[in-house]
Amino acid sequence: MISSLVKSGTSKIAGVVTSRAHLASADGVYALNKIKLGETALDALESPNLKKLAEVLTTRYADDAVAKALVTAMGRTNTAELATKLQKQQMNGWLDSQKSFDYVMGKLKIADDWNLTMSSRSLDALDEYIKLFNVRYPLAKTDITTELANCFGGEAKFARLVAIALQVPQSRRVYVKAEKFQNALFKQWKDRNLDPMGVLVQVVNVKETK
Repeated sequence: MISSLVKSGTSKIAGVVTSRAHLASADGVYALNKIKLGETALDALESPNLKKLAEVLTTRYADDAVAKALVTAMGRTNTAELATKLQKQQMNGWLDSQKSFDYVMGKLKIADDWNLTMSSRSLDALDEYIKLFNVRYPLAKTDITTELANCFGGEAKFARLVAIALQVPQSRRVYVKAEKFQNALFKQWKDRNLDPMGVLVQVVNVKETK
């Protein structure tokens, strides 16, 4: 079954994707929309042959290109369902290989630029990865706020970035995300018996409002 999948899967991909540029391009949606293991996308999603397709893609195009294409394809109606399932397979592969959070965030292009990260769907992908991680490793549970703080220079620096995003949001989407992260930080500080506004004033240099 596996060998036939690799053979048929690779031929299907090769027939549609003639160069790495299809997945390394801005969206890569065309390629993902054409990769099917049945007559319809629903057939593909229900097919047992889909199980190893993410590995076939990764082998051919590398983790970075596949992760980027999947994140974009999940935002498109015609590829969202298939891309979501393939992304879950890719993430389970990272867990099986015990990849670090630095590795995962690097592949999702999260650490490259704070402003781009806040407006990207990659944060949604990271959130999904963390859910899978917590199920796999319940004794090492983590959350997206903690991991982003680790990625962007520690809690104090992350809190500053979040505060700036709230003060000058690029979009409604960015504001909602920043508010979510600030609320999570407040909860963490309260759990440590710290006054959230006091901490915010101290580490972020935000004037406390009366």
